[in-house]
Amino acid sequence: MIFSGSARIAPPSAAELLAIKNREKREGVVVEPISEDRQKAVRHLRVGKPLRKPVMLETGSMRAPLAALDTCIDNLLISWGVDVEKHKALSRTVTPLKSPDKWIMSSDYPNEMLSAGQPALVSFRLSIGPDGVPTACHIQATTRPKEFDNAVCKSVMRRARFSPALDAQGQPLASYYQNNVYFALP
Repeated sequence: MIFSGSARIAPPSAAELLAIKNREKREGVVVEPISEDRQKAVRHLRVGKPLRKPVMLETGSMRAPLAALDTCIDNLLISWGVDVEKHKALSRTVTPLKSPDKWIMSSDYPNEMLSAGQPALVSFRLSIGPDGVPTACHIQATTRPKEFDNAVCKSVMRRARFSPALDAQGQPLASYYQNNVYFALP
């Protein structure tokens, strides 16, 4: 199973709610970091969807576990070649120049998988150069077969272009972009 989506430790801020309200899609909404004070104040986790009845987990302060998670994420980004310190102060994240739904065409569906009626979900990450051009495609999770992974990377490397990430001084820098592709027959 691959779960796609996201989870948060706090409700959206007022600025995030306004941005979401003013857009039909959530793409492009900047998610603000959750302050250390808010992290310390968390005392429980509520797990709802996909459960029928939500479960409440009494955790105590989440600051220490969240700090450990932050360190883990920083180490992951470093392994991807990302300058973590510069990314903590970005003035702009990478932004697709065209809608990502234009990157994969129906003609990109692998023929043998189309004939078999095979669906797939592929989560991918692109390394993005300071010029906004993808330099590498990495499959993060997939339902396989491999033909889908190859089709995704081939298509996004050819069609995806970005406004590059900008550091605190407004200078372009290498970054990354993550998304999912779902192959399904009508």
